[in-house]
Amino acid sequence: MSQIDFSKARDLPTLAAQEDPAHPALSDHAIQLKQACSRRISQELDLHTLINVQTAAVVGRLSQEETRALAEGQRWIEEMLRTARHAVAEGTDPDWPAAPANLSVLRATY
Repeated sequence: MSQIDFSKARDLPTLAAQEDPAHPALSDHAIQLKQACSRRISQELDLHTLINVQTAAVVGRLSQEETRALAEGQRWIEEMLRTARHAVAEGTDPDWPAAPANLSVLRATY
C-alpha cells in the first residue's frame, strides 16, 4: 500500500500553464530571439567544438593564437547574449554582432 498522496500531483502541461510571478512566461518574440541567438552561436561554435576547446584550455594545450580566439569567442558569445536580452526587454529586433574571424582557427582544430 502506498502512503503517497497523489491529490496534489500535477502533470507537466498543467505546471507549464501556471504562471509564476517571479518568472513570468516568455513571449513568442522572446522565445524566437533566444532561439535565434542560440542558433547563431552554434553555427560558429558547436557544442562539441566548445567542449574540446575548453578541455584543451584547461589542460594548457592551446596555442597563443587559439587562446586569443577563445577569448574573443567568449566575448562575442557574451555580447550575443546581451544583445538578445536587450532586444527582449525592448521588444525590438536585435542587431547581432559579427562573429570574430579567428573562430575558424578553433573550428579547424577542434
